[in-house]
Amino acid sequence: EDLWAFNEEPLARAIAASKLPVVSAVGHEIDFMISDLVADVRAATPSAAAELITEGVFASREFLGRSLGRLLHLAGEKIGLAKREFGHISHRLGQAHPRRKLFQSCQRVDELSATLHRLAKSGMERGVNRLQHCRKSMELSRPDKVVSQFQNRLSWLVERVNAESAKRFNAHRADFEKHLDKLQLLSPDNVLSRGYSITSDFDTGEIVRDVSKLEVGQKLATRLTRGTVISTVEELDD
Repeated sequence: EDLWAFNEEPLARAIAASKLPVVSAVGHEIDFMISDLVADVRAATPSAAAELITEGVFASREFLGRSLGRLLHLAGEKIGLAKREFGHISHRLGQAHPRRKLFQSCQRVDELSATLHRLAKSGMERGVNRLQHCRKSMELSRPDKVVSQFQNRLSWLVERVNAESAKRFNAHRADFEKHLDKLQLLSPDNVLSRGYSITSDFDTGEIVRDVSKLEVGQKLATRLTRGTVISTVEELDD
Protein backbone atom coordinates (compact mmCIF):
# COMPACT_ATOMS: atom_id res chain seq x y z
CA GLU A 1 0.00 0.00 0.00
CA ASP A 2 2.91 2.40 0.71
CA LEU A 3 4.06 2.00 -2.90
CA TRP A 4 0.59 2.24 -4.53
CA ALA A 5 1.20 5.86 -5.53
CA PHE A 6 3.61 4.59 -8.18
CA ASN A 7 0.69 2.76 -9.85
CA GLU A 8 -1.43 5.92 -10.23
CA GLU A 9 -2.28 7.09 -13.77
CA PRO A 10 -1.26 10.80 -13.30
CA LEU A 11 2.23 9.77 -12.22
CA ALA A 12 2.55 7.30 -15.10
CA ARG A 13 1.50 9.97 -17.64
CA ALA A 14 3.92 12.49 -16.12
CA ILE A 15 6.83 10.05 -16.38
CA ALA A 16 5.95 9.14 -19.98
CA ALA A 17 5.75 12.83 -20.97
CA SER A 18 9.04 13.78 -19.32
CA LYS A 19 11.66 15.12 -21.73
CA LEU A 20 14.44 14.07 -19.37
CA PRO A 21 15.39 10.39 -18.93
CA VAL A 22 13.64 8.82 -15.95
CA VAL A 23 15.05 5.92 -13.91
CA SER A 24 12.44 4.01 -11.90
CA ALA A 25 13.67 2.29 -8.72
CA VAL A 26 10.70 1.68 -6.44
CA GLY A 27 10.96 -0.55 -3.38
CA HIS A 28 12.95 -3.73 -3.73
CA GLU A 29 13.85 -6.00 -6.63
CA ILE A 30 10.64 -8.05 -6.28
CA ASP A 31 8.41 -4.94 -6.40
CA PHE A 32 7.09 -4.06 -9.88
CA MET A 33 5.03 -0.91 -10.51
CA ILE A 34 3.38 0.83 -13.47
CA SER A 35 6.04 3.52 -13.17
CA ASP A 36 8.61 0.84 -14.06
CA LEU A 37 6.83 0.23 -17.39
CA VAL A 38 6.75 3.87 -18.53
CA ALA A 39 10.20 4.91 -17.29
CA ASP A 40 13.19 4.96 -19.65
CA VAL A 41 14.93 2.31 -17.56
CA ARG A 42 14.12 0.31 -14.43
CA ALA A 43 16.64 -0.33 -11.66
CA ALA A 44 16.17 -3.22 -9.25
CA THR A 45 16.76 -1.06 -6.17
CA PRO A 46 17.35 2.64 -5.38
CA SER A 47 21.01 1.80 -4.75
CA ALA A 48 21.29 0.28 -8.22
CA ALA A 49 19.67 3.41 -9.70
CA ALA A 50 22.16 5.66 -7.93
CA GLU A 51 25.04 3.54 -9.22
CA LEU A 52 23.65 3.66 -12.78
CA ILE A 53 23.22 7.45 -12.77
CA THR A 54 26.52 8.36 -11.15
CA GLU A 55 28.72 5.87 -13.01
CA GLY A 56 29.60 8.37 -15.75
CA VAL A 57 30.17 11.17 -13.24
CA PHE A 58 32.62 9.07 -11.25
CA ALA A 59 34.46 8.14 -14.44
CA SER A 60 34.74 11.83 -15.36
CA ARG A 61 36.03 12.67 -11.88
CA GLU A 62 38.61 9.91 -12.19
CA PHE A 63 39.73 11.31 -15.56
CA LEU A 64 39.94 14.80 -14.07
CA GLY A 65 42.03 13.47 -11.18
CA ARG A 66 44.45 11.75 -13.56
CA SER A 67 44.73 14.90 -15.68
CA LEU A 68 45.42 17.02 -12.62
CA GLY A 69 48.07 14.53 -11.48
CA ARG A 70 49.83 14.73 -14.84
CA LEU A 71 49.61 18.53 -14.76
CA LEU A 72 51.16 18.68 -11.29
CA HIS A 73 53.91 16.31 -12.42
CA LEU A 74 54.63 18.59 -15.38
CA ALA A 75 54.62 21.61 -13.09
CA GLY A 76 57.12 19.89 -10.79
CA GLU A 77 59.43 19.19 -13.72
CA LYS A 78 59.20 22.83 -14.87
CA ILE A 79 59.97 24.11 -11.38
CA GLY A 80 62.90 21.71 -11.07
CA LEU A 81 64.25 22.92 -14.40
CA ALA A 82 63.89 26.53 -13.27
CA LYS A 83 65.73 25.79 -10.03
CA ARG A 84 68.58 24.12 -11.88
CA GLU A 85 68.80 27.04 -14.28
CA PHE A 86 68.76 29.48 -11.39
CA GLY A 87 71.52 27.55 -9.63
CA HIS A 88 73.62 27.54 -12.79
CA ILE A 89 73.21 31.26 -13.21
CA SER A 90 73.95 31.92 -9.55
CA HIS A 91 77.19 29.98 -9.95
CA ARG A 92 78.26 32.45 -12.61
CA LEU A 93 77.40 35.55 -10.62
CA GLY A 94 81.11 36.12 -9.94
CA GLN A 95 81.46 37.44 -13.49
CA ALA A 96 80.70 40.99 -14.62
CA HIS A 97 77.47 42.70 -13.45
CA PRO A 98 76.39 40.14 -10.80
CA ARG A 99 73.37 42.18 -9.69
CA ARG A 100 72.05 42.39 -13.24
CA LYS A 101 72.47 38.63 -13.69
CA LEU A 102 70.65 37.99 -10.43
CA PHE A 103 67.83 40.33 -11.40
CA GLN A 104 67.41 38.58 -14.77
CA SER A 105 67.38 35.20 -13.09
CA CYS A 106 64.70 36.30 -10.65
CA GLN A 107 62.62 37.60 -13.54
CA ARG A 108 63.02 34.25 -15.31
CA VAL A 109 61.84 32.37 -12.24
CA ASP A 110 58.83 34.69 -11.90
CA GLU A 111 57.93 34.14 -15.57
CA LEU A 112 58.16 30.36 -15.19
CA SER A 113 56.01 30.45 -12.05
CA ALA A 114 53.37 32.54 -13.82
CA THR A 115 53.40 30.11 -16.75
CA LEU A 116 52.92 27.16 -14.43
CA HIS A 117 49.98 28.87 -12.72
CA ARG A 118 48.36 29.54 -16.08
CA LEU A 119 48.86 25.92 -17.12
CA ALA A 120 47.34 24.65 -13.88
CA LYS A 121 44.34 26.97 -14.18
CA SER A 122 43.82 26.05 -17.85
CA GLY A 123 44.03 22.34 -17.03
CA MET A 124 41.44 22.67 -14.27
CA GLU A 125 39.10 24.60 -16.57
CA ARG A 126 39.40 21.91 -19.26
CA GLY A 127 38.68 19.24 -16.68
CA VAL A 128 35.57 21.05 -15.42
CA ASN A 129 34.33 21.59 -18.99
CA ARG A 130 34.82 17.89 -19.75
CA LEU A 131 32.90 16.93 -16.63
CA GLN A 132 30.02 19.23 -17.58
CA HIS A 133 30.03 17.80 -21.10
CA CYS A 134 29.80 14.27 -19.68
CA ARG A 135 26.86 15.30 -17.49
CA LYS A 136 25.02 16.77 -20.48
CA SER A 137 25.72 13.62 -22.51
CA MET A 138 24.27 11.48 -19.71
CA GLU A 139 21.16 13.66 -19.55
CA LEU A 140 20.62 13.46 -23.30
CA SER A 141 21.30 9.72 -23.63
CA ARG A 142 18.48 7.18 -23.48
CA PRO A 143 19.47 4.12 -21.39
CA ASP A 144 16.71 2.01 -22.92
CA LYS A 145 18.14 2.52 -26.42
CA VAL A 146 21.63 1.58 -25.25
CA VAL A 147 20.28 -1.60 -23.64
CA SER A 148 18.31 -2.43 -26.79
CA GLN A 149 21.42 -2.03 -28.96
CA PHE A 150 23.41 -4.34 -26.69
CA GLN A 151 20.58 -6.91 -26.74
CA ASN A 152 20.46 -6.87 -30.55
CA ARG A 153 24.22 -7.25 -30.71
CA LEU A 154 24.11 -10.16 -28.26
CA SER A 155 21.36 -11.91 -30.24
CA TRP A 156 23.37 -11.56 -33.45
CA LEU A 157 26.49 -12.98 -31.78
CA VAL A 158 24.52 -15.94 -30.38
CA GLU A 159 23.16 -16.73 -33.86
CA ARG A 160 26.66 -16.55 -35.34
CA VAL A 161 28.07 -18.84 -32.65
CA ASN A 162 25.27 -21.39 -33.12
CA ALA A 163 25.67 -21.39 -36.91
CA GLU A 164 29.45 -21.73 -36.74
CA SER A 165 29.18 -24.51 -34.14
CA ALA A 166 26.73 -26.47 -36.30
CA LYS A 167 28.96 -26.01 -39.35
CA ARG A 168 32.06 -27.29 -37.55
CA PHE A 169 30.15 -30.19 -35.99
CA ASN A 170 28.86 -31.35 -39.37
CA ALA A 171 32.36 -31.10 -40.87
CA HIS A 172 33.88 -33.14 -38.04
CA ARG A 173 31.11 -35.74 -38.28
CA ALA A 174 31.64 -36.15 -42.03
CA ASP A 175 35.39 -36.52 -41.50
CA PHE A 176 34.80 -39.09 -38.76
CA GLU A 177 32.44 -41.14 -40.93
CA LYS A 178 34.99 -41.06 -43.78
CA HIS A 179 37.76 -42.44 -41.57
CA LEU A 180 35.36 -44.99 -40.06
CA ASP A 181 34.59 -46.36 -43.52
CA LYS A 182 38.32 -46.73 -44.22
CA LEU A 183 38.86 -48.55 -40.95
CA GLN A 184 35.99 -50.92 -41.66
CA LEU A 185 37.52 -51.81 -45.04
CA LEU A 186 40.80 -52.69 -43.30
CA SER A 187 39.13 -54.59 -40.47
CA PRO A 188 39.85 -58.37 -40.25
CA ASP A 189 36.16 -58.91 -39.63
CA ASN A 190 35.42 -57.46 -43.04
CA VAL A 191 37.87 -59.91 -44.64
CA LEU A 192 36.36 -62.85 -42.75
CA SER A 193 32.85 -61.87 -43.81
CA ARG A 194 33.86 -62.53 -47.45
CA GLY A 195 34.62 -66.23 -46.69
CA TYR A 196 38.26 -66.01 -45.67
CA SER A 197 39.77 -67.34 -42.44
CA ILE A 198 42.83 -66.51 -40.31
CA THR A 199 44.97 -69.33 -38.88
CA SER A 200 47.46 -68.73 -36.07
CA ASP A 201 49.56 -70.75 -33.65
CA PHE A 202 47.38 -71.72 -30.70
CA ASP A 203 50.06 -71.03 -28.09
CA THR A 204 51.84 -67.94 -29.45
CA GLY A 205 49.04 -66.38 -31.52
CA GLU A 206 51.45 -65.85 -34.46
CA ILE A 207 49.59 -65.86 -37.79
CA VAL A 208 50.50 -68.75 -40.11
CA ARG A 209 51.59 -67.57 -43.59
CA ASP A 210 53.84 -70.45 -44.74
CA VAL A 211 53.24 -74.22 -44.36
CA SER A 212 56.99 -74.77 -44.01
CA LYS A 213 56.82 -73.04 -40.63
CA LEU A 214 54.47 -75.71 -39.26
CA GLU A 215 55.20 -79.04 -37.62
CA VAL A 216 53.17 -82.26 -37.32
CA GLY A 217 51.32 -82.23 -34.03
CA GLN A 218 51.34 -78.41 -33.76
CA LYS A 219 48.12 -76.98 -32.35
CA LEU A 220 46.41 -74.27 -34.44
CA ALA A 221 43.48 -71.86 -34.05
CA THR A 222 41.49 -70.91 -37.16
CA ARG A 223 39.28 -67.84 -36.86
CA LEU A 224 36.11 -67.73 -39.01
CA THR A 225 33.43 -65.11 -39.46
CA ARG A 226 31.65 -66.59 -36.46
CA GLY A 227 33.71 -68.61 -34.02
CA THR A 228 37.15 -70.25 -33.92
CA VAL A 229 38.21 -73.82 -34.89
CA ILE A 230 40.96 -75.51 -32.83
CA SER A 231 42.91 -78.16 -34.80
CA THR A 232 46.13 -80.22 -34.75
CA VAL A 233 48.48 -80.68 -37.72
CA GLU A 234 48.53 -84.36 -38.80
CA GLU A 235 50.14 -84.04 -42.23
CA LEU A 236 51.97 -81.29 -44.15
CA ASP A 237 51.73 -80.83 -47.92
CA ASP A 238 54.02 -78.30 -49.57
